[in-house]
Amino acid sequence: MKTARSPLRTAAAAAVAAAAVVAGVGGSLLTAPAASAAVNDCPAVRIFNLEGTFAFDGFHGAPVPPDFIADAPFAPSRALIGISEATHGAIDHYTINYPAAGGFPIFASERAGVDETQRQAASFLGRCGSSHIALLGYSQGAWAAGDVATDIANNKVPGVTPEKLVASFLVGDPVNRATQQPGFGTEIGPRTGVGPLTTRFAGFGANSPTTFEFCNPGDNVCDAPPGPGPAMWQYLGTLAQPSPAHTQYDSVQVAPGTSTVQWIRNYGTADGRVIGAIRAEWLSLGGPTGFFLGAPLTNELTTPGGVGRYTHFQGGSIYYSPATGAHEVHGAIRDAWTAQGWEAGSLGFPVSDEYAVPGGRASAFQGGTLTYSFVTGQVTRS
Repeated sequence: MKTARSPLRTAAAAAVAAAAVVAGVGGSLLTAPAASAAVNDCPAVRIFNLEGTFAFDGFHGAPVPPDFIADAPFAPSRALIGISEATHGAIDHYTINYPAAGGFPIFASERAGVDETQRQAASFLGRCGSSHIALLGYSQGAWAAGDVATDIANNKVPGVTPEKLVASFLVGDPVNRATQQPGFGTEIGPRTGVGPLTTRFAGFGANSPTTFEFCNPGDNVCDAPPGPGPAMWQYLGTLAQPSPAHTQYDSVQVAPGTSTVQWIRNYGTADGRVIGAIRAEWLSLGGPTGFFLGAPLTNELTTPGGVGRYTHFQGGSIYYSPATGAHEVHGAIRDAWTAQGWEAGSLGFPVSDEYAVPGGRASAFQGGTLTYSFVTGQVTRS
């Protein structure tokens, strides 16, 4: 894939791009000043953070003290502070104040976490209508965050529509999410066992491709051996003696050279802001686990002429303009299109996704059609 328009890699560039995503596409979001990280004190994205059992020390929307981060075996705030610093406030985070209790009260505690998160999300979006939200939970917090994500995906949270939730990160989630069924999130890292609690049967709907599950192998909270026994008693026993893997998400690799904390931080500061019409197109093609586009390589960016928006992915690009909507372009056809000047050339913006034709593939553009031949391996214009 050509890289004439390279991904943003510096913190300064990430901050500017994070401000730009508020503009969105398709007229669905308000336009933000390009040089500003937030609009009217509203960040582009607010990440709601739910800590794990016994880890909560009563912080309510305030920065998490360094000594708390140092003492906690795993604190989601480690990732969030890095995101907030890198994006200069365009993405901020809010720690949900809930009991995070253990033992039998855990069920009421988790419900309190769900209720408070939904209340805070609705309040935030009511005040910041052009903003978006994300969720990050660990252990009991992942249980609650996942339940919130399911409710949002199924339109059960007044004031919070599914398209407002741009990502959910569930770390050490004790809920068995039925990995063999569609609509239950994207697994990051291997897992052989199951979570001991009941499956979220409603699933994550259209948000499934951007709902990410992290479970270290051997973590008995989320990777318990399948077998008989009351799930509640299994879980309560696990809480009394969690395995070492449950506390190592900041060090154990979930991808080559990448820990859970690093993965979340990288996604939030470089790869995670795919929104609006481009996001809808990306998800319709399978999102990060789709057949050819894969994960985003850039933020959503404005075309040089200022007419449209685009995002580059591992296997191609999605381009949007008000006149054409959002469409993907990839492979040899994308190479031929870029050689003719991208959207600024005589072909203009794509008006279709790539489609099958006799003997090849084709993509339609404003100024013509590019067709790839299986026989010759060449792309022709008509």
